[in-house]
Amino acid sequence: MSPYAKDRFIALACSLTLMIGALGLGIAPVIGLAIPSFVCLSMGSGIIDILRSLLTYTIAAEDISVVYSAMTILIVLGSSIAGPVYTGTFALGLRLGSPWEGLPFMVAGGLFVLSFVILFFVKRVVYEEAEPEDAMG
Repeated sequence: MSPYAKDRFIALACSLTLMIGALGLGIAPVIGLAIPSFVCLSMGSGIIDILRSLLTYTIAAEDISVVYSAMTILIVLGSSIAGPVYTGTFALGLRLGSPWEGLPFMVAGGLFVLSFVILFFVKRVVYEEAEPEDAMG
């Protein structure tokens, strides 16, 4: 198995554990079911580093720093948006009553489902190394 295939498999596994953990926390009525879901959610926490590794395989070498910078900006932007979204969904869940108190985790689980599907269909693009140009022309 190639290094890219291994990293892709690990990324899919992380995404799956994040999805199961978040959805499990969203629907867990008792602490006995929430703890395994939390463990599952924690097991997928390395996905950002795995995705960074996958990006390294799929982009040209001269573009790595630009893509890493863009990825970091998107992570910070996503983190900035996530706080108010989680607060809003938690407040909504409290207004809707007991079965909906895990709404923020259900929303996160839905986003993890979406990320899993996207990651599942990502294919590797191999870039050919450009021929160095002669200085003489």
